[in-house]
Amino acid sequence: MTLRRRITLTVVAVSLLPLLVLVAVEYGVERRHVLAEAGESHASIAADTLDRLDRFLFERYRNVVSWARLEVMGDVVVDDLDRRIAQTLHGLRADYGVYSALYCLDKEGNLVADSVPGVGRRETATPWFRAIAGGEAAYLHADIPAAGGLPEVLFAAPIPGHAGSATNGFIGVLVARVDTAAIAALLDGVNGRLVKLGHPVRIAIRSGEGVVPPLAEGGQVSRVDGFTGEVIGEARSRGYRDFPGFGWVLTLREARRTALAPMARTSLLLKLVGGGAVGVALLLAAFLARGLARPLEEVTRAAEVIESSGKLDVPLPAEGPDEIGHLAATFNRMLHRLAEAQATLVQQERLTAIGRVAAEMAHDLATPATTVANLARRLHRNSPEESREAAQLALILDSATYVQGLVRRLLDFAHSEAPASEAVNVGEVVRQAVAQAGEGVDLRVAGALPAIFGDANSLTRMLVNLIRNGREAAGEGGEVAVTAGVDEGEIEITVTDNGPGIDKEVRAHLFEPFVTTKGREGTGLGLAIAYRISRDHGGTVRLVESRPGRTTFEVRLPLNPVGSATVR
Repeated sequence: MTLRRRITLTVVAVSLLPLLVLVAVEYGVERRHVLAEAGESHASIAADTLDRLDRFLFERYRNVVSWARLEVMGDVVVDDLDRRIAQTLHGLRADYGVYSALYCLDKEGNLVADSVPGVGRRETATPWFRAIAGGEAAYLHADIPAAGGLPEVLFAAPIPGHAGSATNGFIGVLVARVDTAAIAALLDGVNGRLVKLGHPVRIAIRSGEGVVPPLAEGGQVSRVDGFTGEVIGEARSRGYRDFPGFGWVLTLREARRTALAPMARTSLLLKLVGGGAVGVALLLAAFLARGLARPLEEVTRAAEVIESSGKLDVPLPAEGPDEIGHLAATFNRMLHRLAEAQATLVQQERLTAIGRVAAEMAHDLATPATTVANLARRLHRNSPEESREAAQLALILDSATYVQGLVRRLLDFAHSEAPASEAVNVGEVVRQAVAQAGEGVDLRVAGALPAIFGDANSLTRMLVNLIRNGREAAGEGGEVAVTAGVDEGEIEITVTDNGPGIDKEVRAHLFEPFVTTKGREGTGLGLAIAYRISRDHGGTVRLVESRPGRTTFEVRLPLNPVGSATVR
């Protein structure tokens, strides 16, 4: 058998057999996971529904207890002669809309007033009347039909007599029956929401006594019915506040077919993946059999060129989707990062070298410039005003002062030590920078800015450079706006002016030293210093917009809460 055939058969067998097993196992695991998740979701919904039902019944329970103490209920001793109780009960039933009946019994069990007019009756033998007459503070009862259906809930509370009167003590009973339609509406709302989600369920409510396996109050359980295949979620009520609840168990049942509906897309995806894998395996086998050595030779030749020349711009061939292609692509990305790191290192070394030269120049110029400035200032003071000599000395003094400023900027640029690591109030830094830059700057700070670690003086100097550049670009009467806030976990500060903008050919070298748009009036160090300071603080400064009438620089500094590691 040829090598091509052996490679083809081996690749197909090795790739397809594990894949088929994996697809089958994954599909079974996913089915079980979906069914278990559906059951847990139904159990959670059942528990939430019971909590809302308990809160609903708690409110009805408290209503009955509080209504029994109303002043109008005292008319029960005179058989509600002027129909005040009946009118009150009728109004309460209409206002709340959740009671099927509200009525009062006197202390003998005779019907005195009813929210729905009816014939007189006696309820002396009813358990709720006997319980209240026996001294119970309240009576709660729920009856679930044996054939299933909605529970019929009844609350009863004693009507107390007025203290100090002849009727002091128990004078009657207020009885309230909860409308089963209100309970049905709550359950139907749950089913309606599930239907919209594509998961219709059958809801049943039953007594918690005798449930197998036993379910504790507030407990939840989920399972798959082994006979019907339905997904079942159950929960038991736990009451609410001083309302003990009735210990009901709410059951949600969903057909297996609808519970597994989310699997339809997964099943199709697995089939597509399986079919695609077969095709890829065949193509890959043919490709490897046809020319396995060719890509290896190309990779080897490219690697030899890189080794012999030392150049990092020689890409390796990465044509195929196989391991060789992946290796070549990964190596190409590594070469790209190395080239970027090399360029960054060269730039940093260049800036460092320029900084050393700048420091030496500043040191050599500092003393002569100071001497010339001091002598010129002394001679100027002793010269007659408006004389030619005074004008010449003033010119000398201005030039010497300019050189002193240049020396200071050179020293600022050459300063490359790590910034001080101390808590910095960024908002105060921004306000100080605006104050130092002069009047006419619009400052807007979005709320309180968090403190970071850094060097407040360096950050202030960076912002002053940016603001002064903006003022000089905007010119007399121009506008400069500074905003500060927090964006995506970083301090964001912007400086915007309405100047003429920056030429495109200057933008690529904007943050390099001695690059300026001010001609002979500028030194080109302000933005270079701002770039260095932002970099030393782990942040960035960049030009985000430049057009006639609007130029914006953005500074972003990482948030380092007080107590964390240093900024660098």
